[in-house]
Amino acid sequence: MRLNLFIYSKMRFVLLVFLLSFALQASVNGEDVVRLPQESNLINSVSRDQRSDKLDPKVIQLASSQNGSPDGNQSASMTSLNNFINFCSSKEALSAKLTNGTQSPDEITCNPIPMGMIVPLKNAPSCRFQQPKNFDKLKADTAFKMILKIKNLETGSFVNPKTNYFSAPQVLSKKTHNVIGHAHVVAQKIKSLTSTEVLRPDKFEFFKGIDVSTDEDGYSSVILEKGLPAGAYRVSTLLSAANHQPILAGVAQRGAFDDVIYFTVE
Repeated sequence: MRLNLFIYSKMRFVLLVFLLSFALQASVNGEDVVRLPQESNLINSVSRDQRSDKLDPKVIQLASSQNGSPDGNQSASMTSLNNFINFCSSKEALSAKLTNGTQSPDEITCNPIPMGMIVPLKNAPSCRFQQPKNFDKLKADTAFKMILKIKNLETGSFVNPKTNYFSAPQVLSKKTHNVIGHAHVVAQKIKSLTSTEVLRPDKFEFFKGIDVSTDEDGYSSVILEKGLPAGAYRVSTLLSAANHQPILAGVAQRGAFDDVIYFTVE
């Protein structure tokens, strides 16, 4: 009797574990995933391929094993036999701490996350400012709207920049093969419209990440409620993938993805 009870209890335990495991599993985009507890608004599904701590031999790139046989002014490439998976712990990384999803304005970091999917040139994004226009004159400290038209970017994907900065690869839309991401606009003051002074990236008057999708015609807008102080300005776009990394394309020779305009505020 005791043996039967023991076997019965054991079977119940095994069945319970099985059912619990089954309940935790789901299917997302055709992939098996495990649902993890939701903590701090982190992504709560991880595909099986992203839970392994071993490099799949199928993804090792042979190109990284040779330096490119540089000619003329070309430089020799760094080399690796394992896709640089341990680069951030190598001497070449200068003992930098891991980026680990955080921004680091004052120190170097090393990011071990792969670059991800590379967009073909026919799907590469492009944008132009529709408003203001080059050499417009705006009123100082007065609200105005920036209007941007964007092509070939699946906008509206904007992850938390405080916790997931550069923490995932660039990915493409299954439907369009366009990069999934978003746009930013940044206004920097310049001495004059004819100035050729090189600007500092850490100095700007206005910065805005656009975390909503474009309308059906590809337009996005940003309202500067307080306007800008008097002066001359360079305003640029920064198109990004979802985790705020610059867009990566499959061709080196290409046009710029971003737009720049110059105007004055009086």
